[in-house]
Amino acid sequence: MGLSFAFLALVLGSSRLERVTRWVYLASSALIVAAFVGMSWYFGFGLEYRFEVTAISLGWLTLMISGILLAFVFRRTAHRR
Repeated sequence: MGLSFAFLALVLGSSRLERVTRWVYLASSALIVAAFVGMSWYFGFGLEYRFEVTAISLGWLTLMISGILLAFVFRRTAHRR
């Protein structure tokens, strides 16, 4: 999911809301990767479900925030036509 957020950030445009959304996606991607590296280092092979819960929580939080931002982006785009 973190990797998909990084690629999704690359396709956004250059309006202010899209730049904010891009940063949300990039920050989330970086946090998920950092959580994996940090938790793997700390817990080793005993990682178990910890990373899964962390990644899903960060993913859902990202989807909630970016959903609101993208709703405004698409609303603004629809009014221009």
